[in-house]
Amino acid sequence: MRLGCGIELLVDCGDPPGGMWAIDPNTMTEDDPGTMLLPRELTFTEWMRRWTDGTLRRP
Repeated sequence: MRLGCGIELLVDCGDPPGGMWAIDPNTMTEDDPGTMLLPRELTFTEWMRRWTDGTLRRP
């Protein structure tokens, strides 16, 4: 899911609960590109539940 300004949300399909990550190139430092990968507090299951309930708020 693209959130704008180069920020995207990704689902970790290797994680059974479906952990989610954000990629934000705006937080990347020159010496450590890994700083643009940020864990999210919601799993994909929880994200979908909130979306269908109408309680999901965009970050």
